[in-house]
Amino acid sequence: MNNLVNFIIESGISLSLLSLIYVLFLRKETFFRLNRLFLLFSILFSVILPFLHFQVYAPQSNMLAEVTVTPYRNVLEAVTIYGQDLSGAMVQSISSSKIIILIYLLGLTFFLGRMIFRIIQILLIISKNEVQHVDNYRFVMADKEFSPFSFLGYIFINPNRRKESGYEKMVTHEMEHIKQGHTFDVLILEILTVFQWFNPFMWLLKRAIRENHEYLADHAVLNSGISSAQYKQLLLSQAVGMQFDIANNFNSSLIKNGFT
Repeated sequence: MNNLVNFIIESGISLSLLSLIYVLFLRKETFFRLNRLFLLFSILFSVILPFLHFQVYAPQSNMLAEVTVTPYRNVLEAVTIYGQDLSGAMVQSISSSKIIILIYLLGLTFFLGRMIFRIIQILLIISKNEVQHVDNYRFVMADKEFSPFSFLGYIFINPNRRKESGYEKMVTHEMEHIKQGHTFDVLILEILTVFQWFNPFMWLLKRAIRENHEYLADHAVLNSGISSAQYKQLLLSQAVGMQFDIANNFNSSLIKNGFT
């Protein structure tokens, strides 16, 4: 149990520090691809850090040497000192608390179940609707009220809305998510959230990465020949229907903050 707690604490501290660095120094920068690399590095580093043998907690023992009190009298003492730093005490305290462990496991179970449920939802939509293959993309034709969204190599659209103004731009947006492999980032985030659900910086990092994904896709669409004003109006007009947090949604609220 100590090893698991040590892993959670070390990765959590790493995520927190790197998230703060991103928010304070990088979030407002427009180097979106570099920002994505930094965010992905933050996740990877935080996962492997506990395996680099930099222990948060390790008992230490020091032996005091022979002490000479007077020229005529020697006192031989062996004093064992066990030192625990603050993080070590934290690990031991958490590991020995059944209530904390129970609360953590309940949260882990809830978020794991939620992730599995969302994936099953998307798989059911794929299995129950027509799938058309166009180039390297698979279009799922679902007759439901929603804006286009993507998951892995699938783009989910309502075929009845094909004639709407801006339809092609919405599809281009989702194609960019697929080209850049954003779903893999999202799945890694969801798995990490299962273990770090209690860490507010995990949610901050999660939001930052999703925001970065949307900016990357948005700029690709803007470069294809549409004005910022038109595109922003298109985004606002699509704020309807169901959304899936585990997918890339065109009508995500994160991208309505404005464009530069």
